[in-house]
Amino acid sequence: LNALINRPRGSTAEKWRHKYYEDIEIPDDPWGNDFVYHSPPSRYKKKYDSYEVYSLGKDSEEAPGNPNVGY
Repeated sequence: LNALINRPRGSTAEKWRHKYYEDIEIPDDPWGNDFVYHSPPSRYKKKYDSYEVYSLGKDSEEAPGNPNVGY
């Protein structure tokens, strides 16, 4: 989620316009880990123009068949 509030580096930095997010603190998931953010969603890159935010859960593992939280 830091991608939503921190100015990017490189050529995309010129397009950055989100000054209103400067003093925000992103919470951790219930297990003290970062949330995962993908835009576009990694599962649907060719179908949707949106985003996904989820937690990897208690074990912090992203693997097939592993239950993630928040899809």
